[in-house]
Amino acid sequence: AALPIVTQAVIIDGTVEPDFAGTPVIELNGAGAGASSSGILLGSGSSGSTVKGLVINRFSLSGIRIEGGSGGNLITGNYIGTATTGLLDRGNTKWGLEVSGGNNVIGGSSAALRNVISGNDVGGVSFNGAPVTGNLLQGNYIGAGSDGTTAVGNGGYGGVLVLNGASATIGGVGAGLGNLIAYNTGRGLDVRLGTATILGNAIVGNSSLGIDLGD
Repeated sequence: AALPIVTQAVIIDGTVEPDFAGTPVIELNGAGAGASSSGILLGSGSSGSTVKGLVINRFSLSGIRIEGGSGGNLITGNYIGTATTGLLDRGNTKWGLEVSGGNNVIGGSSAALRNVISGNDVGGVSFNGAPVTGNLLQGNYIGAGSDGTTAVGNGGYGGVLVLNGASATIGGVGAGLGNLIAYNTGRGLDVRLGTATILGNAIVGNSSLGIDLGD
């Protein structure tokens, strides 16, 4: 069955596993979790949570979903939508990371903080809704494998989607803050009726536009 909704601030830290040696080894495999299941769902009351060092794949919805009642969360060092190697497609059926809350930090400036968000069927990362402000998406591989060169991709809407009044900072000017958004089916970055600060990213090899501000 689906895992329970997180309703208070928690720290879920896969890096304390004794076998951890810089890359995630704890895998949440949702193949048997049934319909309408996300890997980790941060619900109302869970603001300030940390999710790090996990492999999250094969769920029928999104790998991680942050609902509107949750904000200020830290999501780092995860493989979302790949196998434990970070190189093979084991995508979640919806998004890798679905964000409906504000002020979340996704990734960071070092390899240890980087999320690999690849292989997901609908897309890599979505920011959706007017309350979704203050989010930072930095230093991640979105569509590429953990080596930065293997093409894994995300399907459907592509790498990153900002829509319905949401805003986000995608990348940055500091060392390591730019995202690699690559090899996705569809657009690399799509802003639809929202706003985004887009800085310092490498956006390559996507099947449609790298950056689409058409809406």
